[in-house]
Amino acid sequence: MVLLLTCFLVVLILLKLLHRKNHKFANGLPTVEPCHPLLGNVLMFIGKSPEQKFENLTRGFLENDRLFKLWFGPKLTLGTSHPQLVQKIVNHPDCIERPLFFYKQLRMTQGLLVARHELWKHQRKALNSTFNLKILHSFIPIFEECSRKLVERLQNHVGSSKPINLAQFVSHCTLEMVCGTTLGMENLQQESGSRFLHHIERVMDIMGERILSVPMQITALYVFTPMFWQEMYSLRMNRQYAAEIINERRQKLKESHQCKVIDEDQDGYRKPQIFLDQILSANRAGMPFSDEEIQHNVRTMIAAGNDTSAIAISHCCLWLAMYPEIQELVYSEIKEQFPSPESEITPETLKQLNYTEMCIKETLRLSGPAPNIARETLADVELDGLIIPRGTTIILCLYALHRRPDIWGPSAKRFNPDNFREDACRERPVGVFVPFSSGPRDCIGGRYAMISMKVMLIYILRNFKLTTQLKPGQLRYKFGPTLKLAFDHMIQLEQRES
Repeated sequence: MVLLLTCFLVVLILLKLLHRKNHKFANGLPTVEPCHPLLGNVLMFIGKSPEQKFENLTRGFLENDRLFKLWFGPKLTLGTSHPQLVQKIVNHPDCIERPLFFYKQLRMTQGLLVARHELWKHQRKALNSTFNLKILHSFIPIFEECSRKLVERLQNHVGSSKPINLAQFVSHCTLEMVCGTTLGMENLQQESGSRFLHHIERVMDIMGERILSVPMQITALYVFTPMFWQEMYSLRMNRQYAAEIINERRQKLKESHQCKVIDEDQDGYRKPQIFLDQILSANRAGMPFSDEEIQHNVRTMIAAGNDTSAIAISHCCLWLAMYPEIQELVYSEIKEQFPSPESEITPETLKQLNYTEMCIKETLRLSGPAPNIARETLADVELDGLIIPRGTTIILCLYALHRRPDIWGPSAKRFNPDNFREDACRERPVGVFVPFSSGPRDCIGGRYAMISMKVMLIYILRNFKLTTQLKPGQLRYKFGPTLKLAFDHMIQLEQRES
């Protein structure tokens, strides 16, 4: 053990000396404290709970107005939550890379979320059409069917004195939505779906533990830990699940010859293909997607598509349960637009849910699915008068950006849908609200998430009144790739009158 620790310290010293020259540019930037020689800021995270890790990391963004630096051992990382810098970085052509340091633990490096920029460009171009409004609107009946099933499952818990963890129910619903829309699956077995969600959750938790741990970033050390074998098992289960979906869809495409026949609608326009069909049939720069790219993109779509919507709608329901007067305003708007269960949900009627959309956006502001995003510079980039060298990792904290008092006022931490009134939005600078990121590498499924969340809220609030014992000041989050509560979304359901 002593020998291993000595080797580890020697490696840290050599890396520090090797990169000392490249780090000179940041000498004048503020550093998050406490910062120790060689170790940097790692003691802020070693031995800490996921909740403490989240608070310690976020503190640096809340206390520093513009650029500052974090040290993960010898690795220098910049951070900012300033809107001008965030917008410059996400829109800069030389800041389009996703750093492997931050994302490699997802093990989906050939998927749209994590792929290196050259591969990402070709994939994004080939897949953009799968999320156009025409095809998204065609998903509304599937969103409705999944929401009906969600309501049926929740009915068993109406009137119970014990609160339920609403996130578990919502997560299964959003998984059904993703599988039924972008992946073209007609049926999802509840047992296999729950098993897959468990393994996705485990991989995400492990990623959260590894990112802020210098020793766990060293593969030679990590492979000897129990965490590594747990991750490998969960990854194997996820790959098998994705393979079943791919093989099933391939067979259906083969049987219907959809890859060879142009499918036209009644107006003679070619129908857009769903995400998985496009991957299986499209060429990327003259070459078909490889089997590994298909695997990684399917897992990316399931993990990201399910997690973002599930987290957002669970948080939204919790906020509405904590603010009953706001919940009743949303319910009244929904009842006005959809007075009966037979009322048709269309793109036009969804647009009329103005206050409901304001509440969803306020949820995304305070507890959006992605608390942090990261970029790596592809060339030297000028920021705040500094020349940031190529290969520098920059973390952008959307959680802190959306809580800045200089943008959102002295009550920035309070849930207030009026932040998204038309006049309030006009008065704010562009780029201060970016729940799905911004720029060329923004989230491809942002509009998908908004439509699916509206439909879910219609069904949930039309059937149930939500209450909770939790208070806004009690909410705590844990560190990870997505923003999750440090405890369960405990909500009680009351049946609304027909």
